[in-house]
Amino acid sequence: MNESNHNPYTIPLSILISGILIAGAVMYAGDGGFAKPGNNLGANVGDSVPTPPEENGTLEAVSPLAATDHVLGNPSAPVKIIEYSDLECPFCARFHETLKQAMDEYGKDGKIAWVYRHFPLEQIHSSARLGATASECAARIGGTQAFWSFIDAVFSRQEEGLGDSFFSQVARDMGLDENAFSSCVSSGDYNGVIDANAENAIASGGRGTPFSIIIAKDGSKQVVNGAVPYATLKTQIEQALGK
Repeated sequence: MNESNHNPYTIPLSILISGILIAGAVMYAGDGGFAKPGNNLGANVGDSVPTPPEENGTLEAVSPLAATDHVLGNPSAPVKIIEYSDLECPFCARFHETLKQAMDEYGKDGKIAWVYRHFPLEQIHSSARLGATASECAARIGGTQAFWSFIDAVFSRQEEGLGDSFFSQVARDMGLDENAFSSCVSSGDYNGVIDANAENAIASGGRGTPFSIIIAKDGSKQVVNGAVPYATLKTQIEQALGK
Protein backbone atom coordinates (compact mmCIF):
# COMPACT_ATOMS: atom_id res chain seq x y z
CA MET A 1 0.00 0.00 0.00
CA ASN A 2 3.02 2.25 -0.38
CA GLU A 3 2.50 5.55 -2.16
CA SER A 4 4.17 5.91 -5.55
CA ASN A 5 5.33 8.81 -7.70
CA HIS A 6 5.83 10.95 -4.64
CA ASN A 7 8.32 13.77 -4.32
CA PRO A 8 8.26 13.93 -0.49
CA TYR A 9 7.21 17.21 1.07
CA THR A 10 9.25 17.93 4.16
CA ILE A 11 9.39 20.99 6.36
CA PRO A 12 12.78 22.67 5.86
CA LEU A 13 15.18 22.03 8.72
CA SER A 14 15.59 25.76 9.29
CA ILE A 15 11.87 26.06 9.96
CA LEU A 16 11.92 23.20 12.43
CA ILE A 17 14.89 24.76 14.21
CA SER A 18 13.06 28.08 14.28
CA GLY A 19 10.08 26.35 15.82
CA ILE A 20 12.25 24.83 18.50
CA LEU A 21 13.82 28.17 19.36
CA ILE A 22 10.42 29.80 19.56
CA ALA A 23 8.85 27.03 21.58
CA GLY A 24 11.75 26.77 24.01
CA ALA A 25 13.66 23.80 25.22
CA VAL A 26 10.74 22.22 27.05
CA MET A 27 6.99 22.88 26.85
CA TYR A 28 4.36 22.17 29.44
CA ALA A 29 1.97 19.45 28.28
CA GLY A 30 -1.03 20.44 30.40
CA ASP A 31 -1.30 17.17 32.33
CA GLY A 32 1.59 17.49 34.73
CA GLY A 33 4.10 16.13 32.19
CA PHE A 34 6.37 17.76 29.65
CA ALA A 35 6.66 17.53 25.90
CA LYS A 36 10.03 17.80 24.24
CA PRO A 37 10.11 19.78 20.99
CA GLY A 38 11.51 16.75 19.23
CA ASN A 39 8.24 14.97 19.92
CA ASN A 40 5.89 17.84 19.14
CA LEU A 41 6.78 21.37 18.13
CA GLY A 42 3.42 23.00 18.75
CA ALA A 43 2.23 21.71 22.08
CA ASN A 44 1.92 25.00 23.96
CA VAL A 45 -1.09 23.59 25.71
CA GLY A 46 -0.66 25.87 28.71
CA ASP A 47 -1.48 29.00 26.69
CA SER A 48 -4.40 30.88 28.24
CA VAL A 49 -4.77 33.71 25.73
CA PRO A 50 -4.87 33.77 21.92
CA THR A 51 -1.38 33.42 20.49
CA PRO A 52 -0.23 35.61 17.58
CA PRO A 53 1.16 33.96 14.45
CA GLU A 54 4.89 33.36 14.16
CA GLU A 55 6.96 36.19 12.72
CA ASN A 56 7.56 34.28 9.50
CA GLY A 57 3.85 33.64 8.89
CA THR A 58 0.73 35.71 8.53
CA LEU A 59 -2.89 34.87 9.21
CA GLU A 60 -3.77 36.64 5.97
CA ALA A 61 -2.24 33.64 4.20
CA VAL A 62 -4.92 31.25 5.48
CA SER A 63 -6.62 29.75 2.45
CA PRO A 64 -10.39 30.17 2.22
CA LEU A 65 -12.56 27.08 2.31
CA ALA A 66 -12.15 24.94 -0.80
CA ALA A 67 -13.78 21.86 -2.28
CA THR A 68 -10.83 19.78 -1.06
CA ASP A 69 -11.46 20.72 2.59
CA HIS A 70 -13.16 18.37 5.03
CA VAL A 71 -15.80 20.26 6.99
CA LEU A 72 -17.74 18.99 9.99
CA GLY A 73 -20.81 21.07 10.72
CA ASN A 74 -22.42 23.87 8.77
CA PRO A 75 -19.96 25.31 6.20
CA SER A 76 -21.82 28.62 6.56
CA ALA A 77 -21.40 28.74 10.35
CA PRO A 78 -20.47 32.20 11.65
CA VAL A 79 -17.29 30.83 13.25
CA LYS A 80 -14.93 28.36 11.64
CA ILE A 81 -12.04 26.49 13.25
CA ILE A 82 -9.41 25.50 10.71
CA GLU A 83 -7.18 22.80 12.15
CA TYR A 84 -3.85 21.78 10.61
CA SER A 85 -3.14 18.35 12.03
CA ASP A 86 -0.90 15.28 11.89
CA LEU A 87 -2.41 11.83 12.45
CA GLU A 88 0.76 10.58 14.14
CA CYS A 89 0.98 13.49 16.59
CA PRO A 90 -0.12 12.50 20.13
CA PHE A 91 -1.12 16.06 20.99
CA CYS A 92 -3.28 16.17 17.87
CA ALA A 93 -5.06 13.07 19.18
CA ARG A 94 -5.69 14.87 22.47
CA PHE A 95 -6.87 18.06 20.77
CA HIS A 96 -9.11 16.03 18.47
CA GLU A 97 -11.22 15.14 21.49
CA THR A 98 -11.26 18.80 22.55
CA LEU A 99 -12.58 19.86 19.17
CA LYS A 100 -15.23 17.13 19.31
CA GLN A 101 -16.33 18.59 22.63
CA ALA A 102 -16.56 22.03 21.02
CA MET A 103 -18.68 20.62 18.21
CA ASP A 104 -21.00 19.01 20.75
CA GLU A 105 -21.53 22.37 22.43
CA TYR A 106 -21.47 24.76 19.48
CA GLY A 107 -21.71 22.72 16.30
CA LYS A 108 -25.11 21.14 16.76
CA ASP A 109 -26.88 24.50 16.50
CA GLY A 110 -24.68 25.69 13.65
CA LYS A 111 -22.51 28.19 15.53
CA ILE A 112 -19.17 26.69 14.51
CA ALA A 113 -17.73 24.50 11.78
CA TRP A 114 -14.57 22.40 12.00
CA VAL A 115 -12.28 22.37 8.98
CA TYR A 116 -9.57 19.69 8.92
CA ARG A 117 -6.36 20.21 6.93
CA HIS A 118 -3.22 18.09 6.74
CA PHE A 119 0.09 19.14 8.29
CA PRO A 120 2.24 15.96 8.38
CA LEU A 121 5.55 16.57 10.16
CA GLU A 122 7.38 13.95 8.12
CA GLN A 123 10.81 14.53 9.63
CA ILE A 124 9.60 13.33 13.02
CA HIS A 125 6.47 11.30 12.13
CA SER A 126 7.33 8.75 9.46
CA SER A 127 3.74 7.59 8.89
CA ALA A 128 2.08 11.00 8.99
CA ARG A 129 1.86 11.52 5.23
CA LEU A 130 0.67 7.97 4.65
CA GLY A 131 -2.04 8.57 7.24
CA ALA A 132 -3.11 11.79 5.53
CA THR A 133 -3.31 9.94 2.21
CA ALA A 134 -5.25 7.07 3.77
CA SER A 135 -7.79 9.49 5.26
CA GLU A 136 -8.31 11.07 1.84
CA CYS A 137 -8.85 7.64 0.34
CA ALA A 138 -11.39 6.82 3.03
CA ALA A 139 -13.24 9.97 1.99
CA ARG A 140 -13.03 9.06 -1.70
CA ILE A 141 -14.51 5.63 -1.10
CA GLY A 142 -16.95 6.30 1.72
CA GLY A 143 -17.69 10.03 1.61
CA THR A 144 -17.43 12.78 4.20
CA GLN A 145 -18.60 10.67 7.13
CA ALA A 146 -16.00 8.02 6.30
CA PHE A 147 -13.25 10.63 6.46
CA TRP A 148 -14.23 11.74 9.95
CA SER A 149 -14.77 8.14 11.10
CA PHE A 150 -11.32 7.24 9.78
CA ILE A 151 -9.45 9.99 11.62
CA ASP A 152 -11.52 9.28 14.76
CA ALA A 153 -10.37 5.67 14.60
CA VAL A 154 -6.74 6.52 13.90
CA PHE A 155 -6.49 8.97 16.78
CA SER A 156 -8.25 6.63 19.21
CA ARG A 157 -5.99 3.71 18.21
CA GLN A 158 -2.80 5.71 17.71
CA GLU A 159 -0.87 3.73 20.33
CA GLU A 160 -1.18 0.58 18.19
CA GLY A 161 1.46 2.04 15.89
CA LEU A 162 0.77 3.64 12.52
CA GLY A 163 1.78 2.19 9.17
CA ASP A 164 0.54 0.35 6.07
CA SER A 165 -1.05 -2.56 7.89
CA PHE A 166 -2.61 -0.34 10.54
CA PHE A 167 -4.33 1.96 8.05
CA SER A 168 -5.50 -1.03 6.00
CA GLN A 169 -6.98 -2.58 9.14
CA VAL A 170 -8.80 0.64 10.04
CA ALA A 171 -10.26 0.77 6.53
CA ARG A 172 -11.22 -2.91 6.76
CA ASP A 173 -12.89 -2.38 10.13
CA MET A 174 -14.91 0.45 8.59
CA GLY A 175 -16.10 -1.82 5.79
CA LEU A 176 -14.31 0.08 3.03
CA ASP A 177 -13.45 -1.83 -0.13
CA GLU A 178 -9.92 -3.14 0.46
CA ASN A 179 -8.80 -3.18 -3.17
CA ALA A 180 -10.12 0.30 -3.84
CA PHE A 181 -8.46 1.59 -0.68
CA SER A 182 -5.09 0.03 -1.47
CA SER A 183 -5.18 1.27 -5.05
CA CYS A 184 -6.07 4.78 -3.93
CA VAL A 185 -3.29 4.97 -1.36
CA SER A 186 -0.73 3.74 -3.88
CA SER A 187 -1.86 6.20 -6.55
CA GLY A 188 -0.34 9.33 -5.03
CA ASP A 189 -3.44 11.25 -6.12
CA TYR A 190 -3.55 13.31 -2.93
CA ASN A 191 0.07 14.41 -2.70
CA GLY A 192 -0.81 17.81 -4.13
CA VAL A 193 -3.64 18.40 -1.66
CA ILE A 194 -1.51 17.36 1.30
CA ASP A 195 1.41 19.52 0.18
CA ALA A 196 -0.87 22.52 -0.33
CA ASN A 197 -2.36 22.10 3.16
CA ALA A 198 1.06 21.87 4.80
CA GLU A 199 2.47 24.80 2.84
CA ASN A 200 -0.53 26.90 3.84
CA ALA A 201 -0.04 25.97 7.49
CA ILE A 202 3.56 27.20 7.36
CA ALA A 203 2.65 30.36 5.46
CA SER A 204 0.03 31.08 8.12
CA GLY A 205 2.51 30.75 10.99
CA GLY A 206 2.30 27.07 11.85
CA ARG A 207 5.50 25.54 13.20
CA GLY A 208 4.08 22.45 14.86
CA THR A 209 0.92 20.46 15.39
CA PRO A 210 -1.84 20.86 16.20
CA PHE A 211 -2.03 24.37 14.73
CA SER A 212 -5.49 25.88 14.48
CA ILE A 213 -7.02 29.18 13.47
CA ILE A 214 -10.41 30.49 14.54
CA ILE A 215 -12.12 32.72 12.00
CA ALA A 216 -14.80 34.93 13.57
CA LYS A 217 -18.01 35.98 11.86
CA ASP A 218 -16.44 39.37 11.06
CA GLY A 219 -13.50 37.65 9.36
CA SER A 220 -10.96 38.34 12.11
CA LYS A 221 -8.60 35.50 12.99
CA GLN A 222 -6.93 34.19 16.12
CA VAL A 223 -4.50 31.33 16.62
CA VAL A 224 -5.04 28.27 18.78
CA ASN A 225 -1.41 27.25 19.11
CA GLY A 226 -1.24 23.70 20.37
CA ALA A 227 -3.46 21.27 22.24
CA VAL A 228 -5.02 23.85 24.54
CA PRO A 229 -7.51 22.65 27.17
CA TYR A 230 -11.21 22.99 26.43
CA ALA A 231 -11.68 25.96 28.75
CA THR A 232 -9.16 27.94 26.71
CA LEU A 233 -10.69 26.94 23.40
CA LYS A 234 -14.17 27.77 24.69
CA THR A 235 -13.03 31.28 25.65
CA GLN A 236 -11.63 31.84 22.18
CA ILE A 237 -14.81 30.54 20.53
CA GLU A 238 -16.95 32.83 22.68
CA GLN A 239 -14.74 35.77 21.69
CA ALA A 240 -15.15 34.89 18.02
CA LEU A 241 -18.92 34.53 18.33
CA GLY A 242 -19.15 37.90 20.04
CA LYS A 243 -17.46 39.81 17.22
